[in-house]
Amino acid sequence: MSRSIHANRSDRQFSQTGFVDWKEIGRKRDIKKSAVRSRTTDDPPDGAMAVEEFPIVVTDASPFLFFPASIKDMRAVLGLLPRGTLDGVKSIQLGAGTRSVNRDAKWHPASDPFLGRKSVEIFPKVYVPLILGHYNISSQSVNLYGIVKSPRKILTRSQLAALELQALGTLVHEVAHHFDRVRRMGQGRPWFAMHSKAERFAHVKTTQWTEELVLPYLRRKHGASALCSIPILIRRALGI
Repeated sequence: MSRSIHANRSDRQFSQTGFVDWKEIGRKRDIKKSAVRSRTTDDPPDGAMAVEEFPIVVTDASPFLFFPASIKDMRAVLGLLPRGTLDGVKSIQLGAGTRSVNRDAKWHPASDPFLGRKSVEIFPKVYVPLILGHYNISSQSVNLYGIVKSPRKILTRSQLAALELQALGTLVHEVAHHFDRVRRMGQGRPWFAMHSKAERFAHVKTTQWTEELVLPYLRRKHGASALCSIPILIRRALGI
């Protein structure tokens, strides 16, 4: 069994060196405090909210902001997730996320011409943000960021299906982060110390839920032929 980072080393350190590294002790205490916060916030609630009552809120309005997956689509997919997955999620918020995207993707040179958000032009005049969504630990909410296009731009059926797949894949990815945080990581381990493992867990769940739940839903909605020409960029992002 490996030794925990919480192990008390101050007595041994004093006997070996003649002084105590109070900076190290302070760091250890910060980790312990984080662990206590995790235990108090990660306990799953007793009740579960029905998918039909789950709060999905549009927080930004713009004629150039478009959400390929409707709230009805989102509720349909959320209803297919394993029981208990959504326990504790406070809300799903649909917005532009321009400030967050530009902060986290400031290295990217290109922005869309309408909102000035760091984006990739995935179809002609259709711009997908570099950051597709975000799970907020403190508020236990999911933020999903829409695409940008001109209101006059008409998407083909295949383009719309591909963007819906990307949006719904992002939805289950961020929900997987919540599920991981509450159910799997609520054992006194600080979130920041488990970040890489959390991303791997969410990626695995995204691939699984996309294959088992999202794709069959979209095939029923659009027909299999509409999903045949999904851009490789979307496939890579979703791991399919």
